Amino acid sequence: MKSDPPSLGSLPVEILCSIFRLLDPIGLISISQTNSKFRTVVQPQRTHLLERLLELECQEEVGGVTPVFRSKDNHLNPDFSSKEWYAMRWACSACLRMLPHTAFDNHSILRLQYRKPLPGSPAASSYTSWEPIRKWKPRKPYHLYKQQSDSRDEDRKIRRRYDLASKWNTLRPNHPVRDRGARLASFQHSGMTTFQGFSLDEYCSITQEEEQVLLDYEARLIEKERCGSRRHLRKCNECRFRRGELSSAM
Repeated sequence: MKSDPPSLGSLPVEILCSIFRLLDPIGLISISQTNSKFRTVVQPQRTHLLERLLELECQEEVGGVTPVFRSKDNHLNPDFSSKEWYAMRWACSACLRMLPHTAFDNHSILRLQYRKPLPGSPAASSYTSWEPIRKWKPRKPYHLYKQQSDSRDEDRKIRRRYDLASKWNTLRPNHPVRDRGARLASFQHSGMTTFQGFSLDEYCSITQEEEQVLLDYEARLIEKERCGSRRHLRKCNECRFRRGELSSAM
């Protein structure tokens, strides 16, 4: 009589741990809910539950489409009046719920680092910080993994670079070369890669439209790198009110 093949539950805990470490946040929580043995092995913490929600909000069948916000002209696609917004959901890191946009203020869902990450960006990658054995060096929590390890000065420089790229869409100075030189210097000093090799003569020779193309490219680079990197801190209005972060008059 043939014996039944070994099941996942019959494997030693050490092997189970090696397998569970490879799961994405959704799979990790799902496996922990399968039976008491797996739940004992995983012992999911609040961080792991939040990581699951942050991944779910990026899945269109759960969180809806990912809106794209263009800071330079406040263009939103799809716009607030479209039917897609009724199906969109965002994770609240405090109450661990998936909620509609009406439960948040605009900054909590449209500010660069609080938005849903763009597809293909670092913050959109599946990641779990779960580790089975305490003596092992723990993985970085979600927010430490997603955020850049920049110094405060570097972080300010990136914000300055994004502000220049996304909001400086006014016409360039038309006559004084020194004003254009100052503008080019501000671009280069902020770290914009597309302007690093420009001489003043080369910069003065490009049209307003060509400059805007370069600025849009810089903005997209930063958005792909930074978009969604702080959404683990996003809280709904109700949770912010309960924590005293909103005025009682609101």
